[in-house]
Amino acid sequence: MKFAAVALMSVTLTGCVAAWGQSYKIEFASSTSITINYDPAFTNIGALQSVAQENCDKYKKDALPQASASAGWGLRTISFLCVNRS
Repeated sequence: MKFAAVALMSVTLTGCVAAWGQSYKIEFASSTSITINYDPAFTNIGALQSVAQENCDKYKKDALPQASASAGWGLRTISFLCVNRS
């Protein structure tokens, strides 16, 4: 029984990665901000900071974390502002 629960959980968790093709999905990106949906079981904040910084680099800006919230089904959303470099 325990094996079946672990197998079901594994399939459930990998469903998000399979649907996106990776552990996160950029929901919105512009010269002023970026919002990313992610699965915390498969990625970490450091990796998401790098993704955000890549976006902000296009505009010669730095990514500054703003907010993180639950998005349902164990997923989370994080937002970053793109701010002028000092």
